[in-house]
Parts: sequence; structure tokens; C-alpha cells
Amino acid sequence: MDKNTSPKQTKIKFLLPALGVAVVVGLFFWSGKFMTTDTAADGVARITPADSLKTPLPSPSATVVMAGILEPATLTAVPTDTSTATPSPTNTQTPTALLPTQTATATSTPSPTPIAAQDPAETAVPTNTPEPWPTTNPTLLLKPPAEIDSSQSHLWFGRPVDGNNIPSAPYRFGMTYNQRLVPHRAVDIANDPGTLVVAIGPGTVFYAGEDIETLFGPKADFYGRVVVVKMDWQWEGRTIYTLYGHLESVAVTTGQVVNPGDVLGGVGSAGVALGPHLHFEVRQDDPYDYGSVRNPELWYWPFSGRGVLAGRVVDANGYFMPGTRVNLECSDGTPRTVNTYWDQNTPPDDVLVENFAISDLPAGSCRVWVDLFDEVVEQFVEIQPAELSVVVLQARP
Repeated sequence: MDKNTSPKQTKIKFLLPALGVAVVVGLFFWSGKFMTTDTAADGVARITPADSLKTPLPSPSATVVMAGILEPATLTAVPTDTSTATPSPTNTQTPTALLPTQTATATSTPSPTPIAAQDPAETAVPTNTPEPWPTTNPTLLLKPPAEIDSSQSHLWFGRPVDGNNIPSAPYRFGMTYNQRLVPHRAVDIANDPGTLVVAIGPGTVFYAGEDIETLFGPKADFYGRVVVVKMDWQWEGRTIYTLYGHLESVAVTTGQVVNPGDVLGGVGSAGVALGPHLHFEVRQDDPYDYGSVRNPELWYWPFSGRGVLAGRVVDANGYFMPGTRVNLECSDGTPRTVNTYWDQNTPPDDVLVENFAISDLPAGSCRVWVDLFDEVVEQFVEIQPAELSVVVLQARP
């Protein structure tokens, strides 16, 4: 304490600062009722009105999104073919099988499930209402013969492209591209635009050009540009036609005779195609009938040193199981899958009466299995080079 300062003066000096602090604190708490400090997303703190002064907005209705769950596209129903009875077939000719135009030297590895809009081997067909299972009506299930007959194989022809000849795995014959498209009536073979498309065997060009007025598919301009060849060789008295669709260009004319390897046109993306690929079909008897198709993988030769497998997946009563995943582990160690024909109107081979087929399997033992009603059913099959093997997978009672 300064000696010239009185006790009263000293007390006043201490009281004045204390009073000032009290006033400041009071103002701070009074303003806090109406203002708060918020930190924005950019990290800058800003003063905003306190919650007690805000008018609350009505809460929006809650929306629940299930991550990773996709609604499967529903397949457009394909009407059952109405056909007249055909006479008992007779084998009029036994052709000499043609060598394929491409030899597989490397083992193909399965590709991840592609996005539909980016896959050049996909043909776009609109679909409607989702279906959880390919056949919901048990009365539509078909029952094939008890035995499967592989004695009348017809692996006669070469391959249709002077380039890649491996069909798109998710969209083989009778499959739906993971439930995104209608059941396929062909195989799709992706290649660069303009890649040469060739005749797989001897025949005569039945039609060559656009399919706007002359229809071969479910609607006009389905294939864009198409070539249909009537093959010289018959099978069991049946006339065989081959169809090459979505072509960028056509190099032949109607009535022209063609031989194996003759150029028919170039790979394209005409019609309903989303990318460049060859849409290849085999038809029987009626070249105009979209329902007269058969699985092309049962008609052309497999690659060198490889074979073809056809089979059935049936329930305990022997009825076809549509849309069922078939798993394969073969001698090259590469996992493969193929689905049984999704639609009961997908025509099987007249003799095999199969509901799945897959070509170009390496020679040797293959484990083939399915999961039926939470139970694994498996068989081991020996694949022979350049030959057709068969298997039946049946659910246990």
C-alpha cells in the first residue's frame, strides 16, 4: 500500500474493477439466451439465432434405402410357340465337321459382372414387372425324358468371326444377363467394329439386308442389318439356318452361295445392340420364326483340345429347374458358371432336351454342381476333346 493513500481510497480502487467484471459477465449471459455460435462445414464459426428463437421446420418423411439391394428386372413373357406336327425326321446327310476359325491357346478367366450399359455383347430389350423366380406357376414346368441321349451330336460347323469367338458368359443362350434382359435366343460375341463375320459352313444366303420390312426378330429393326444362311447340311431331316445380326455392313446378297470362311459382313451395333458384337443364332426349319432357335454352342466345334457339356438340372420329380446357377471346376482350375434356361419356352435340342450347355471346356475331369433346396448336388464328368458330354443333376427327394 502507498503511504500517501488512505484506507477508504484503497477500498474504492478494489471495488471498481470488480463491479466492471460483474457487468460484463451479466451482459454475456443475457445475450446467450438469444445467440449461439455455430461452426459451419467450412470450419468458420458464425453467430446464429439461438434455438429458442428459431421456428422449427416440419420433419420430412423418412426414406429407407437398402444398400446393395437391386430390384431384378422382370422378363417379358415370350409366348409359347404354336407349331404343327412335323414328320418323323430322317438323317439325310452326315457332314464332315469343320475346324473352328480360332484356336484357344490361353485359358480364359471369368470376368466380373459387367454393367449392362457398358457391355458391347449385350442386346437391349425392354423388360417390365420384376419376377423373383423365372417360373412361378408350377404347371409350366416341363418334364424331359428320363434318359439324356448324346448319340446324335451335331458339332459340325466352324466359328462365325475372324477374331474373338468366345461368347458373352452372362448372356449365353437361355440366360438373362443377371435378370436384366429377356431370355437370350442366341450367343453374343464381342469384337471391334468391322471385324469380319464369316460363314460357319456351306450354304446359300437366304436373306441379306435390313430387317425393317422383312422381320426375323420380335420387332422391326431388331437386328439392324442381318444375314441368314440356309445351310446345305440337314440334321434328322430338319433344315438348319444360321443368323448373323447387328452387322455394321453386309458383304453378300440373297441367293449367293457361300462356303466356310466366306465373308458375310462386319461386326457392328445396328438395331437394338448397345455395343459392337455379333448376335449369332441357329434356327431350325423356319428361318422367320424367332422361337425356332436352338443353342448355337451345340452346333459349332469347340476350340482345339476342348469339349462341350450339355445337361439338365431337375427337381426330385424330374421337372426342369429354370434359372438355376450351375458351377463348374475343370482341369484348368478356372471356375465357370452357366445358368439353366430361364424361360420354359426356350427351345432345347430335339434329342438332348437339355436346359443348359457350355462349350470350350478343357479336356479332363470336371466337377459340376448346383445348390438345390439348400443341398449341393454334384457330378463328375469327363470332358473329351471335340466331343459332347452330358450330365444330369437331380434334387434328392
